[in-house]
Amino acid sequence: MPWEHRTNLSQVRNEDHFTVGAGQAIWFPAGTTVTSIETAPGTVATSALVPPDRLIRQPTWLTVTDLDAGDAAVLTRQFARWAMPYMIDTTPSFPAADSGSPVPDSPPVPRSQALRTMAETILQNPSNTTSLEDWAERLGLSSRQLTRKFQAETGMSYRTWHTRVRVDRASHLLRRGDSVSQSATAVGFATVPAFIRAFSRQFGVTPGAWAARVRRPVSATAATTDHRTAADCLGGLPAISTMPRINRFHVLIWFKTGTGSLDLGDRRIPLTEGDTVWIPAGVWNVVHLDEGGVFVPVGELPTTVSMRRHHIVVTHADKKDALEIEYRASLNYTSLRPWPYDRNDPATMTKLLPPTVTPFARPDAAVSAILNADLASGPRTLTQWSEKLGIPLSRLSERFRKETGQSFTLWRTDLRLNSARYLLSKPGVPITQIAAEVGYPHVSGFTRAFTARHGITPTEFRKRYAQPIIYDEVTG
Repeated sequence: MPWEHRTNLSQVRNEDHFTVGAGQAIWFPAGTTVTSIETAPGTVATSALVPPDRLIRQPTWLTVTDLDAGDAAVLTRQFARWAMPYMIDTTPSFPAADSGSPVPDSPPVPRSQALRTMAETILQNPSNTTSLEDWAERLGLSSRQLTRKFQAETGMSYRTWHTRVRVDRASHLLRRGDSVSQSATAVGFATVPAFIRAFSRQFGVTPGAWAARVRRPVSATAATTDHRTAADCLGGLPAISTMPRINRFHVLIWFKTGTGSLDLGDRRIPLTEGDTVWIPAGVWNVVHLDEGGVFVPVGELPTTVSMRRHHIVVTHADKKDALEIEYRASLNYTSLRPWPYDRNDPATMTKLLPPTVTPFARPDAAVSAILNADLASGPRTLTQWSEKLGIPLSRLSERFRKETGQSFTLWRTDLRLNSARYLLSKPGVPITQIAAEVGYPHVSGFTRAFTARHGITPTEFRKRYAQPIIYDEVTG
């Protein structure tokens, strides 16, 4: 789905010929063969891969669509999800209901890591039938302890909270046009009358009456031309975060819209519209987007560039710079690029380094040796590294924490599990092989470490977050 940001034209050839202008997008439904895409000089265009199962509504044939500012933001968010598929998945947000239609607040999410993992499992699949007793056993708590903890963190019992989640999700299904019975079944109610009673208690009206108020009418023209907006097909822009990561390379991101923050080790950097910031290699990081926020990955640089956590400063891009940044992101993360072209061209990307970084400065050799070591075969403790490098342990520990914001032990665990998550997202790689590749000689030890850090087992993580194969096929 390419879209335009300047007034030049883009041409798409299939059996037909389509011209896409500034502020327009063209949908390629699954199964469409595209012969070529061409852009005129000065054009800024990009594309976003949209797995069919993520669409709320699907376009049914090739069509050109006008975009408003909201559509462009939704498409840019999807582009970022494609380029950085380790964003934590969330429930799509939907347009607000018409005034006068009751819409209670969404159920609160627990604060503690264990209960958040439990809650996220239910939010991903409201029809989940795991009992409170089973959850307690998984989390190493008694049923009474779990009940008290859940009540304290959410203000309601687990059963009440789960029912609210189901009703809340059902309201989204009703809004998009599903029937009352379809919605009831999809979210796990055993009978339609039970769903109607629960919905009526929460919304004050029956699901049928509520749906009649909030469903948006579709004009005859829209029905025949299929000009559905990006928000219609992809939902809105809920708050979202990336999974915690330790990159093997430096990554530049740009906040196109809204606000959020970047966690680098033990440091949090607030970000707002127009800000660009580098995420240095070797540093534990999480990018947070507030509701309505959009950030774009711009490009990468290898670890031969001496960039560490203390170098990082936020720079602001004006409108002219923003076009160049978005163009660079498209070249680096899509197939819309000149040929031949060096993806993430170092000469270009070094021009975007913050003023605190000298591209050819020598990095800390000791810390670099640790950051670049093989997980499975390298020294496993900082004491071993101290002996290998001939540096006193206390001095090496201080230097390592300055560069990464973490202790070596915690950093190494996070890096191993970071690599494990990546391997788990690939179908067909046995968990025994993954454990060995990230330095765990026994699967049981790997499973314990992974579960303690994420709240779910490696097998459960794979079921929830495995990426569609098409991501690899398209991104190479």
